[in-house]
Amino acid sequence: MAQASREESENKRAELDVRHRTEWRQVAVLRQEALSRRHTDPVEAFNRLKVAKITAEITMLQQNGERRAWGMEMSFDSAQLAEMSDAQLEAIAAGKMPR
Repeated sequence: MAQASREESENKRAELDVRHRTEWRQVAVLRQEALSRRHTDPVEAFNRLKVAKITAEITMLQQNGERRAWGMEMSFDSAQLAEMSDAQLEAIAAGKMPR
């Protein structure tokens, strides 16, 4: 049961990574479209760059929230590892934040 639950969680995290990469490719396409117009229509290029920038900012905010919600963005001082108990180290290995 725990194994199936862990595998399901790992699969969902992998799906999240794939979707996040796809979303950044979409931002790159918007940016490239804008840059390709910079010589022929600078005003349109600038407007498209604004859309690309806003899309990138929204994408970053959403993805950061999703990664935090899934515990994928852990931040702690690695110098503390030597002082942690086995239980705390096991929690980190399981993808949980140390307490």
